[in-house]
Parts: sequence; C-alpha cells; structure tokens
Amino acid sequence: MKIESLTLEHLRKPFSTSEKETTNFWFKRAYDEQEKWRCGSTKVLVDGEDILGYYTLAMQTISLKYGAAGYPTDRRVTAILIGQLAVNKDHEGKGYSRILFKSSIREIIEVAKHVGVYVIVVDPINESLLGYWEKYGFKRFSNTSLRMLYPMATLFP
Repeated sequence: MKIESLTLEHLRKPFSTSEKETTNFWFKRAYDEQEKWRCGSTKVLVDGEDILGYYTLAMQTISLKYGAAGYPTDRRVTAILIGQLAVNKDHEGKGYSRILFKSSIREIIEVAKHVGVYVIVVDPINESLLGYWEKYGFKRFSNTSLRMLYPMATLFP
C-alpha cells in the first residue's frame, strides 16, 4: 500500500465512493485541477491495482471576520484546504480514511515549512460528516456554515 500523486492511469481504474460529490470530483475535476489549472494537488492511496481512496489539497486565503471563538477577526489569513478526502466504497471501514488524513497532515506540515499557513480548512459535504472532522480537532467556523478549521499552531507548538 502506498500514496502517490494522481495520474491519468489512476482515472482509468474502477473507483466509486458513497458520496456522489466525491466520485464526480474524482472523474471530472481532480486531474484538471492538478495538471491544467494548478490549483490543487491530489494524492491517491493504492494497493496494487486497487484505488483505495484519495485526498486533495489546495491553498486559500480566508476571511476570519465572522470566525469562530479563538480566531482573530477582521483579517484574511492563509489556509490549506483539504478539499476532498474519500475512500472507495468497496473499502470503507478499513481505516483508509485515517491513513489518507494522516498523509494529508504530513504534506501540509511540509508545505508550512516553506510558506505561511495559518489554518487548515475542511468543507464537509453534509452534517453527518462533522463528527469525523471533530474527532481530529476541527472546529466549526460558524453556525451558518459546515466549514471547519484547525489552527496550524497546534501542529507547531
């Protein structure tokens, strides 16, 4: 089992998730966002010929004007978005999302050594996924959004 950068070869293999949005992103946008537009980077967890899951990272700036308690207000800060994190529905419940999450955090830490990153951002597809991110320490940005934040300062004490 290994994690590698997304290639066209990966897109030729069978892959489907339990969430329509993450399956559509995989086939319709992941490669273009990485190779054509250079606005995201997708990593793939593979085991032999099987695609077990993937995640996508992208840089952003976000306004914390309406931010959650503990974050400064009225300022824009740099962020890395974990834009997608999905596991092949044939391999759910085997701990692969945790492997993908840990890999994404390792990659974010490496990036943060070279550029300023204030916070990690996730945008859960629906409310049922809030608990998944909360167990890793993400906090909801506001009551009117599913967006969640995790301060980089926590990773660099």
